[in-house]
Amino acid sequence: MKPKWKIYLIHHSHTDIGYTERQNKIARIHADYIRQAIQILDQEGKTRKEKKFVWQCENYWQVKNFYQFSDLEEQEKFESYVRQGQIGLSGNYLNMTDLAGDDILWYGISQAKRYAQQIGAPLTSAMAADVNGFSWGYADILAEAGIENLFTCVHTHHGMYPGERTQLPFWWKGPKGNKILVWSGEHYNLANEFNLAPHTATTYMIQDHYANIPLYQTDSQTTEEEELTVCKDRLFRYLSELKQKGYPYQFIPLMISGTITDNAPPSAGILDRIMKIEERYPDTVQIEMVTLDQFFTILRKETIPIETYHGDWTDWWADGVGSTPKEVKTFRKAQRAYETCLRVDPSYQLGKKEWMDNAAENLLLFAEHTWGYSSSVNEPWETMVSILEQQKKSYAAQAMNDSTSNLDLIQTHLGEKLPAAGRELVYRVINPYPTELSGPAKLFVDFWEYLDGIRFSPDIPLQIIDEESGQNYPYTIEKTARAYQLNVSLSLRPNEKRDLRIVRAETVLPKPIIRLTADQTMDLAGQPLSEPVFQDTVETPDFIISLDPEKGITNMIDKLDDTSLLKKQAKYPFGCGVYEVTRGADPCQIRKKMGRNRKALNTKRYFAKLTERPAVFKTELYYDIFLNYQLNGTNWYRIKLRAHLDSPKLTVTVRLHKHSEHDPENLYVSFPLTAGAGEEQFIDKSGCIVRPGVDQLPQSNQDFYALQEGVVLKGKNKTVLLCMPDTPLVTFGMSEASAISTFQGNKAGSSSSEIFSWPMNNFWETNFNADLGGFYEFEYTVLRLSNMEVQQAFSRCKAENSGLICFHR
Repeated sequence: MKPKWKIYLIHHSHTDIGYTERQNKIARIHADYIRQAIQILDQEGKTRKEKKFVWQCENYWQVKNFYQFSDLEEQEKFESYVRQGQIGLSGNYLNMTDLAGDDILWYGISQAKRYAQQIGAPLTSAMAADVNGFSWGYADILAEAGIENLFTCVHTHHGMYPGERTQLPFWWKGPKGNKILVWSGEHYNLANEFNLAPHTATTYMIQDHYANIPLYQTDSQTTEEEELTVCKDRLFRYLSELKQKGYPYQFIPLMISGTITDNAPPSAGILDRIMKIEERYPDTVQIEMVTLDQFFTILRKETIPIETYHGDWTDWWADGVGSTPKEVKTFRKAQRAYETCLRVDPSYQLGKKEWMDNAAENLLLFAEHTWGYSSSVNEPWETMVSILEQQKKSYAAQAMNDSTSNLDLIQTHLGEKLPAAGRELVYRVINPYPTELSGPAKLFVDFWEYLDGIRFSPDIPLQIIDEESGQNYPYTIEKTARAYQLNVSLSLRPNEKRDLRIVRAETVLPKPIIRLTADQTMDLAGQPLSEPVFQDTVETPDFIISLDPEKGITNMIDKLDDTSLLKKQAKYPFGCGVYEVTRGADPCQIRKKMGRNRKALNTKRYFAKLTERPAVFKTELYYDIFLNYQLNGTNWYRIKLRAHLDSPKLTVTVRLHKHSEHDPENLYVSFPLTAGAGEEQFIDKSGCIVRPGVDQLPQSNQDFYALQEGVVLKGKNKTVLLCMPDTPLVTFGMSEASAISTFQGNKAGSSSSEIFSWPMNNFWETNFNADLGGFYEFEYTVLRLSNMEVQQAFSRCKAENSGLICFHR
């Protein structure tokens, strides 16, 4: 006789914060689902002994909301059922994208762990559904929080699973050496396609003849029989195919929902369906509902060897964050403010923990994988689409509000003085990072301020003096919307602070006010309008930059070793914008046909073309090079390249006015940088550093990556940083339309490929933002260092992206 199969059903509700309803309604819905599960358990305890109903909370966020919307009696019942093993906890806070930094990931996971300890319940497992990958550092973060197991349900709609097959266990070894046990499972609704829950029939992952037969429309009894027939055919065929493919176990875990939707309620009918199937096929299958912890306890008792993988589980889902580039920029600024607060005030002695908790919560909600309503692409005009879009944006805005409010409070304790009539122009500058950080420090003087009883003006001879040493610092002045910005050249050691004072000095000449206007001209203080200088070469103490009147920036010679910072035969010039669009009659169908590919055979690609010669302006601290381009998909595309005279640094500001476009599109920025001989490329993700195309799980995504701070190029003689504070997505190389290529473990890496920042796209046909129209500004910094180690280079990259803390004292 053939051995009997054991099926372990994990009954849960996949959490999308949005997609099916307003985000605040989703919170109440999931809280009520736990209440419904408790009611089912109460009823089952009275009527049924032979089978147990088991409910699995997909994440801790569901539990947190349950406590907000429940009474004490319900909470005590919940805790009791958790301890009895009939309700399972999960160590994941939510289904996250790679936007989230390790600080906020730890914040969410540690909440779940603390809660389990408080109620005396075990918590060793986590699950994630829908998302297609995780930062390599996530393995260490989970392990350090005491989470030993991770169950994943990859959604292959826009991604793939590692290891070439589903239902695959493996040990995932993190960069610090921690290991967790992973079960890479099927789609989170596959058991519903087997009709293991009544009235949840669907055809999505399984495409067979039942998809074309009209079923479930006659009467309740016929529907029941039809569901059981489909169940028999699909389930046993699936189990047979598993064995044919060499599946080694006699048990299988399957996820199931109470209805066939995301954010689905529990269903007591699953137990009835289980018993009917077992009655019909007593020698073939046995079905049991379990929690995550219970399943992994069973798995860990098996003696079949499990392979160990190490590397990044590169997230296919992450490209969707490019559909909201403005909000992602706000999120990243908020996350950096949050991290700065933790660095300066780790024990919350100066700021408010409540504000930090609120900031972390909103950062988690924004980085969660759901971006909006289910029809955001096919019906972008719908009210619900707009409502969910605005709420999603508000998470980033509120995180920015809370984290910067807390940083303001910390700065008050560190000596900050708020605006006051007649205040002195004295400033405190702090480097809170464990690495040296060069300026410029940005000192702001409001338009209404006075200096020594005289209305402040750049015409007044000025000096900027270090109050302790008396050192006089060089500076420039720029006019902002409501203030003068004095850029001061200085370098601070790790955790160093300096106090600077602006004083009058009759012998010092006035410094230029630089004000960029729409036509790229500049006003100079006390002088008539100046014409820009047109030149083919700009030379600083560190670089020689070549400018072409048609192509723009064509070469950058590094004086350190007299080699170019740009790759030979680069496809596009430094900073060049590259735009792609794919036309079709139906914007949603175009996207569906493209599948996991972001390009099609009919995709049109355009690159930015200069409309006039580059204009060059020199100040005491830097050269500013302005380049105006024409680029399809935009009204205009502009670059300001600031070449610093006091450090080997280039600051790149990309500004553009984007058209609104319904068809799928991409916009890239070219950075064909190189560190020369022996170069390796590195990116940083949450809690880890990764070599793209080297440190990855087999069959993982290598088309694009979501990073935290930037790219480090490590050569034999030097290290080059591309710091990316605003734009997390990056690709290596600009491919044509072709089949998706996953990582095959060839260790080839991407060192020969050009770097492209990928600030925006609108590819998802479901719930990502379709409209990219509007004004944008993205900042980048290129920094050449002399042979710095990679870990230290990323610390410097983080510091560069955040900048010095500067405030009035």
